[in-house]
Amino acid sequence: MKPKRTSSAILPLRLVKLLSLIVSFVFILSCKDEEDLILETGMLQGTWIEVEPEDLNQFAGNNHTIEFRKDSFFVKIESWTDVVYEDENGNQVGPYSYGYRKGVYGFDETTITLNGLYGLNSDFSEPVDTSK
Repeated sequence: MKPKRTSSAILPLRLVKLLSLIVSFVFILSCKDEEDLILETGMLQGTWIEVEPEDLNQFAGNNHTIEFRKDSFFVKIESWTDVVYEDENGNQVGPYSYGYRKGVYGFDETTITLNGLYGLNSDFSEPVDTSK
């Protein structure tokens, strides 16, 4: 019986094939699926507050506080300015003013769409016209 001869090139080639198979498998598992990037309603639930750095110097600006509940949103917009001025009706505006908005939101691919009302009272109710 003749001894079988093994080539030294066969063993490293098998090892390379095995390692490349393992690396490919790990690479495939580490890739994210595009469907994982779609936003979900549960990701937004709760209150989100825009915070700016304290050392940021500004003469005017605004901050938003947004609350998401189920499919609804509520926004409080706080605006400020170092300048006090009069609007077209002669009302003094500044240094602080507030705006309130509410509505429903939805998702389209990776975009959030907000549809709602603005010019609301601080309790998010619609203003009542008492001039009639």
